[in-house]
Amino acid sequence: MKIAVVAPEVFPVPPVRGGAVETVIEEVSAHFVGHDVHVFSIADPMLPPQETKAHRTYHRWQQTWLDRLMLCSWKLPFKQSGSRLYYRPYAQWVACHVKRLNPDVIWVHSRVQFVPALRQAAPKARLILSLHNESNFAGDAVWSERAIAAVDVFTGCSGYLTEALKQARPTCSANAKVLYNGVDPDTFAPRWAKHDERQRLRQSHGLDGPVVLYVGRLVEAKGVHVLIEAFAATQAAIPDATLVIVGSHTFSDPTKTAYIERLRALAAPLGERIRFVGHIGREAIHQYFLMADVLAFPSIWQEPFGMVILEAQAAGLPVVAFDHGGPSEIIRHGRNGLLVDRTQEAAGFAEALTRCLGDSTMREVIGREARWTVEERFTWRGVAEELLRIAGGAARARVLIAESSTGYGGSAKYLHELLTVLDRRRFDVHVSSAQDGPFIRKIREQGVPVTLVPAWRFPRNERWGRAFLLLGGGAQLFSTVPAIARWLNNHQVQLVHLNNEILTHVPLLLAAKLTGCRVVCHLHGWRPSTLLERFVAPLVDEFVCISHAGARYYAQQLKRQVVAIPNGIALNGHASGLDAKRAQMRAQLHLTDNDRVVTILGRLVSWKGQDIVLKALAQLAPRYPNLRGLVVGQDPHEDQRDLKRLHHLAQELGLGSRVHFTGWQADVWAMYAAADIVVHASTKPEPFGLVLLEAMAAGRPVIATRAGGVTDIVSDGRTGLLVDPGDADALARAISRLLDDEVLSAALVQRARVRVSDEFVIIRNAAQITALYDHLVARR
Repeated sequence: MKIAVVAPEVFPVPPVRGGAVETVIEEVSAHFVGHDVHVFSIADPMLPPQETKAHRTYHRWQQTWLDRLMLCSWKLPFKQSGSRLYYRPYAQWVACHVKRLNPDVIWVHSRVQFVPALRQAAPKARLILSLHNESNFAGDAVWSERAIAAVDVFTGCSGYLTEALKQARPTCSANAKVLYNGVDPDTFAPRWAKHDERQRLRQSHGLDGPVVLYVGRLVEAKGVHVLIEAFAATQAAIPDATLVIVGSHTFSDPTKTAYIERLRALAAPLGERIRFVGHIGREAIHQYFLMADVLAFPSIWQEPFGMVILEAQAAGLPVVAFDHGGPSEIIRHGRNGLLVDRTQEAAGFAEALTRCLGDSTMREVIGREARWTVEERFTWRGVAEELLRIAGGAARARVLIAESSTGYGGSAKYLHELLTVLDRRRFDVHVSSAQDGPFIRKIREQGVPVTLVPAWRFPRNERWGRAFLLLGGGAQLFSTVPAIARWLNNHQVQLVHLNNEILTHVPLLLAAKLTGCRVVCHLHGWRPSTLLERFVAPLVDEFVCISHAGARYYAQQLKRQVVAIPNGIALNGHASGLDAKRAQMRAQLHLTDNDRVVTILGRLVSWKGQDIVLKALAQLAPRYPNLRGLVVGQDPHEDQRDLKRLHHLAQELGLGSRVHFTGWQADVWAMYAAADIVVHASTKPEPFGLVLLEAMAAGRPVIATRAGGVTDIVSDGRTGLLVDPGDADALARAISRLLDDEVLSAALVQRARVRVSDEFVIIRNAAQITALYDHLVARR
């Protein structure tokens, strides 16, 4: 395609004078490789009037004497942003070039005033107007019906800005999309990748303690005065902390404004603990991110986005920001940063800064999650790909994800986590669920449409399965399929994701194939496949299993290739608040600080091994008087038979008040907080083990059974201990080993945390699912 990119009249491209919009243009257009790209901006003494670099040609407007005359006064309409004549000389200059180029796409930034001239110059081009600030859609005169009709797609750099556009200009709503900004992760290396360079830089700058970094303009709306007030409180708690303020009044403008003088006066009592370093260019700013420990983003106005947040996250820094505007879409509180209620102002900001600076584990966990967020969701390459999709008129792929569980278990929990990070700019997701469990309700709260559809239950026993079909089940099956097919057609679904075994989704699978949908089946279980499943397996385009061990098992069962995409969790910073939760939860459970607590989490069903844990605790009770057990989970049976069985066994073993049955818990992190050791004791092979990942991320040593997908997670003696399934004696020995050897426990915890953050994060899983979706939709 031939693409014309039109910058505002403020700064040149590349952004040698700074400029956020100009940075977006430069970085995104760099990834339009294979296309003929023409970038229009104003001239600058540092740049030639025209130059070609690879696939891009830069055209820079040189003002004539007539142009300078027309733009000589703010009183003239040519310099009034509310006028249709705003910077008309520049707009006409671009339009003349566009007419000669005859581009396929015109990408205009910030200026609806330029649209009529550009549309007239290229009536058949697809015109995209990208807005970066609420001021961009002010002025009724320039937002005329003619101008709005001339635009094919409006984009806002955040959901917040896009919604503001829809409210301000309702006629734009149908064509308004979100196009987030991005960052180059390679430019901002995380501190763990350049430890030696980080230390060298810190020494050369005389930084001996934790560093809070601010990068941005020094204007009141940016809230730097709030930051200085907050930092004063933080520095009182952490005396060796330093605040480094990078920036000037407007990018490289060194003017000392009244506001800057006010900031210096506020900072004076703290002396060298607050440093103003002025504007730092793009070529050196990464060094400041490398030296820092936390980025502060204290804007008191609702920022439309916040590119510096992405730069900090790429550098592996936690970000502290107020919870409003675009930043609240980038930062997930406790996961890749901390959000502060705007009404709390400096006090709330100080509390968040102090919490973050005082907890190195929290900074590490949040920093790694932040880096993953950027790599998977906010790269310039991804922005360019999305822009090209918009330019080509491509719609989001329609995906139906079907969940047949109760909505309490691991598959529903995984689905909720996946949809938290899946790029919904690319996929229009609808969920069908058999039941309205807690994780399904959370999915609905995310804004994902959910339809409750009873699961189709086919007997797993081969003999009963054949009888079911003969006695009318087959007729029921084939009468259901046409209705589902109509629904899929009406909703233009392209891809069906079965988030459980085939057996509960057979009607949906048949309907999907009738309508030409691609189908992926996500195997979360571990059991022999039935005859019916083996029969319909060829209708599935891709099988996915949540562990490598499970993939090997199902490949033998189904005689099909099965892709392993390990589950992941959100490293959401819960570990940083475990001390407070530990005290609170132990008090609720009447546990003391001296109690040694062994915890097992999971549904109360016979094969989960709660009875094995009780037997192991009974062996250890005489040796450890303060040993206690927590059994977390609910019995899914109506008669509560397994809960009754376990209560009876605990009494029989003489455990009595030593064991607490807590039922299902929404806040599992509080359960990890109360624990000293977490046990996974399943007597059958588990397909994975999310509980283990969560416990490892929470800094608790784990013991698990040596079977199934668990061995993908726990390396015996390195990230946990493994025992044979059903062996209460071996489990008792493993528990005793951890209780007696604090050095071993600490080593296991440290290695486990690193392994989880490196291999088992939900963003990595979502990236693999995204690649699979793209592959299947492209084949449709």
